[in-house]
Amino acid sequence: MAKRRRGNAERLACGLVVASGFAAFWALGGHSAWAVFAAIFAGLLPAAKGLSGLISEGVAAPSAKRIGDKERDAAKERAVLKSASGRGGILTPPSAALDCDLSVEEAEGVLDGLARKGYASLRVREDGRIEYEFAEFMPRTPGS
Repeated sequence: MAKRRRGNAERLACGLVVASGFAAFWALGGHSAWAVFAAIFAGLLPAAKGLSGLISEGVAAPSAKRIGDKERDAAKERAVLKSASGRGGILTPPSAALDCDLSVEEAEGVLDGLARKGYASLRVREDGRIEYEFAEFMPRTPGS
């Protein structure tokens, strides 16, 4: 049978219960030194290790989320760039949303971000339609 490792929350709870039991024994008249040592070594040290582990898990979790968000944003950018390449370098938020399985607001946010970084140019047509031009994906004319 494989030995099961205790989680940090379980280690904290068990340590506090054991320490409380020995402390109660000592307080109710078992005034011997072994009860104090047992409370410290069998209860408080595992509880402290569990608490430390919970704190470190809490600190590590947001950074893991940030990494996930960055990867998700990068995947959205790649999808929008692929769409722009397939559409001759001109893309609107609705067409990007359609091609990339994004909401129009998400597509517009990705396109705005690419324009701010200098990868696209924002252009408002005479009819009011917003287009993003990706010069890198536009057809080249002879001599240019």
